[in-house]
Amino acid sequence: MAENNNKPEVKTYDRWAENYMLTGFALSFLLFFGIFLASESRDANTFWPAAGITLLVCAALPIAFNVLGRKGLARTIKCLTICLLFSTMVLGMFGCILGMGVADSYLQVDKVRAFAQEEFEMVDRGGDGLVDTGEVDAVLKEQDEISRGLKSLERIEQDLQTLPVSKVAQELAVFGLLPAGAELKLLQLPPESLARVQAARQALYQIGKPAGNGFAAGSAEFSDYKAKLERRYPLWIWVLREVGAL
Repeated sequence: MAENNNKPEVKTYDRWAENYMLTGFALSFLLFFGIFLASESRDANTFWPAAGITLLVCAALPIAFNVLGRKGLARTIKCLTICLLFSTMVLGMFGCILGMGVADSYLQVDKVRAFAQEEFEMVDRGGDGLVDTGEVDAVLKEQDEISRGLKSLERIEQDLQTLPVSKVAQELAVFGLLPAGAELKLLQLPPESLARVQAARQALYQIGKPAGNGFAAGSAEFSDYKAKLERRYPLWIWVLREVGAL
């Protein structure tokens, strides 16, 4: 009886495909971080040249290796597609993170403008018409301490009510905490005011130089925050508008 040779073809494991998948993934991480850290600005604008260089390198490698190895056009296209696919995934992740940061800054424009009108003089403790990151940080640190102080008083009040003493003694002990709590509440900023100060803290990184360099901005620059963002991130603003994020 004739032996049946029509066996289904078994596809062998494609080691080259996995190699280029890992190459596109790992190389994109290394290149993007290396270029980003080497950049002087290290802001969202660094994404564009970093992404361009990363894609060029990730495209050049599979083309060079396959052409030099004479693997054929089909193999070259397959390896190139796999490498760029995973490279694009990595760059897309970084792009989303940086893009969300720019979009968040842009959406805080109204709060930053309101800060220039409402809280600027309060934060400008030097009285020189300038506000630097140190002054804003001091206000935010103070508000954080006030918030923690109020929470501590609430916990103490709850603990006093569990003490095995008379009701009168408990009320007297709680009454003794009221002056401290009232003073802290007077110093505590309303939530909307605190949100404006926090938005101004973020804006200091966007106006002119990075805040880490001790840069200070006047109230007029906070009021013009939207225009400054559009001048600093023109490509990002255009992309975010096109995708409906702004």
